[in-house]
Amino acid sequence: SYVEFLHANIGDSVSVYMAAEIIPQVSQILDVCPNGTPVRIPTVCPVCGTTLERGICDVTCPNPNCKGRVVQTLIYWCSKQNMDIKGIGPAFLEAAYDKADVRTVAQLYDLTPAEIGIVSGLGVEAAMKLWNAIQDSKKQPFHRVLSGLGLKYLGPETAKKITKAFPTFEEFNAASIQDMEVKARLGEDTALSIDVNR
Repeated sequence: SYVEFLHANIGDSVSVYMAAEIIPQVSQILDVCPNGTPVRIPTVCPVCGTTLERGICDVTCPNPNCKGRVVQTLIYWCSKQNMDIKGIGPAFLEAAYDKADVRTVAQLYDLTPAEIGIVSGLGVEAAMKLWNAIQDSKKQPFHRVLSGLGLKYLGPETAKKITKAFPTFEEFNAASIQDMEVKARLGEDTALSIDVNR
């Protein structure tokens, strides 16, 4: 990785600039910390123990059943930028995984108010409020649903482009790679990744 290439240690002072207008990039090490420990990119998932896959700029757990991966998928789905489910955060979703066997977005929507109460430890009224928040998220526009799926290269802005070109799920699902490139103005890699993962 780039950090390893720089021989950066935890505690070093570094110079950072904005690459591609938004990405912070370390340009050089200014001052080496005498007691710093080398940055080590993990090779094994800290949650499930699976060997991690290393991409160009990321390291991911390939195990679809990994608790960390499942919970992060649910957190991303519920986040403000996607389905914006008020009151549902990481602690609730971890508890839903542990206490109610919630492994998918669909299972989150299947929770009853009573199950939400058990998962959250809240009373009947508060559990009902969370249940309503989950159900109300079904009214979110298609671009938020699409972004919430967490497909590679498909964030909120790309989802808006896609749903502008293909306003319904059926139109999106029927769109070819070429349709996505031309009508939604997506790059080839993005269109290909979305096509493979949908």
